[in-house]
Amino acid sequence: MNPDNKTDLGRIYAGARELFIDGEHDRALERFKSIYEVDCTFHDVAEIINDYYDAEDDEWLAKWDARFRQQHGTA
Repeated sequence: MNPDNKTDLGRIYAGARELFIDGEHDRALERFKSIYEVDCTFHDVAEIINDYYDAEDDEWLAKWDARFRQQHGTA
């Protein structure tokens, strides 16, 4: 993936969020990382990535699952 503008980053972010909600956490994380490599200030990708490395897996999953579901309107 080589996003070159904010629209591309937005699509990748939305897709990653959907993957996460669907339980495909590894695939979602890879997409968030691809955004981070291009623009670490985009939305909350820096927090997502930092939390992944700093928190226990269960904590990370619970935090971001709740947040993404709330954003998606499925909380």
